Amino acid sequence: SPQNRGFEVEKMQLRAILRDPLAKRFLATLTGGDFATFRDNRLNGRNGHRRIKPATSVKELQLIKRILNIAKREWDIYLRENPVDNIRLPRINNARIAT
Repeated sequence: SPQNRGFEVEKMQLRAILRDPLAKRFLATLTGGDFATFRDNRLNGRNGHRRIKPATSVKELQLIKRILNIAKREWDIYLRENPVDNIRLPRINNARIAT
């Protein structure tokens, strides 16, 4: 939402998500496997995606998860479960290398 402190970053993340063929499918047809493929394509720079770091992938998946939870709770869109709950998030390694 525009009141959110990270609004501009979320807009960029949403643009990347909306460019994926996944965005054109019906919510009820999406599975955890679809989101795992999306994650892997983003991490490896496949299917026209720019290669991203694991921390960015985690943030994108968390955004998708929030959107699906809102759709389920507030918009009365039937989802048996949130498919993002069923996938493994990438491991984030923020260790710095001393030079």
